[in-house]
Amino acid sequence: MGAIQAQDLNMAKLALALRSKESVSGISKSLQNQEIIRAHILRPTWHFIAREDYLKMNRLSAPYVKKIIIPQLKNLGVTFETLLNVGPLLAKFFQTHPVCAREDISALFGANSIPSTSIATGMILMYYELEQMVIQDYTTSLTNAYSLLSIDTNNDNDSELDSAVWLAKKYFTSHGPATIQDFKWWSGLPAGLCTQVEKSLAGQFNEIEYNGRKYYFNGDLPVDTTHQAILLPAYDEMLISYTNRSHALADEHLRKVVTSNGIFRPVVLQDNKVKAIWKKDKKHFNYEKIETDFNDQELKQVEEYTFKKLS
Repeated sequence: MGAIQAQDLNMAKLALALRSKESVSGISKSLQNQEIIRAHILRPTWHFIAREDYLKMNRLSAPYVKKIIIPQLKNLGVTFETLLNVGPLLAKFFQTHPVCAREDISALFGANSIPSTSIATGMILMYYELEQMVIQDYTTSLTNAYSLLSIDTNNDNDSELDSAVWLAKKYFTSHGPATIQDFKWWSGLPAGLCTQVEKSLAGQFNEIEYNGRKYYFNGDLPVDTTHQAILLPAYDEMLISYTNRSHALADEHLRKVVTSNGIFRPVVLQDNKVKAIWKKDKKHFNYEKIETDFNDQELKQVEEYTFKKLS
């Protein structure tokens, strides 16, 4: 699985459902059971991570994510000293509130003269996710709830390079063919470490050179002979996890699909190309055509399959 971007919670559930035997409700149950964790790692943004992979992935990416968010917290009035004082405050609060809404945590911060805007609260909680203290919680009906992380810490003594190689193997197995530049973008790891990763992976994956870059993949080179249409959710890995998306999305249509502030819209793939943007109401899919050869008459079976996953 690696990590699946989960900025849009419902779309991320659909992305997993479309790639598995589960429905969206089944993915929701996995979140409730904490078989899947939703947390900030990698670039950083929200991701789905398998429970058994979470701690190792967190340890690897946390130092780099902290370098990004600590200056942002300072700009929000949260000094590093204040940030360190939040830990004991949260630990005491969770003793009497095992699962609590983010609004309650924000009120706690405000009562203790800690910046408590929605952005500040969210970023402080992100920091303590990276500290392996708190986690977003789906075990109750509370919306946007948190609890203390209850995953047993493992005795992971791997070096940073070994952990990065482990992550790269997951990436190239699940996302290949892809380049080391794609892995650097997806993982948020520094260029020097990614260069070492590429050297360590020598001979472990098949590779092909295209336009001067090496693409790594596991098994045979995938060839799609069916040309089946696909309804891709927003922020889908098929588009978001690569530095170059021109294989599927024409440059002239990029801003229709990926907005200037980084929002990825749900799209229709036909013949392995983005042909339209889709929206769904309770009973119907609606399409905004991008390419002139888009044919929505071919989508009935795909719509039925997607509705089944959503049900």
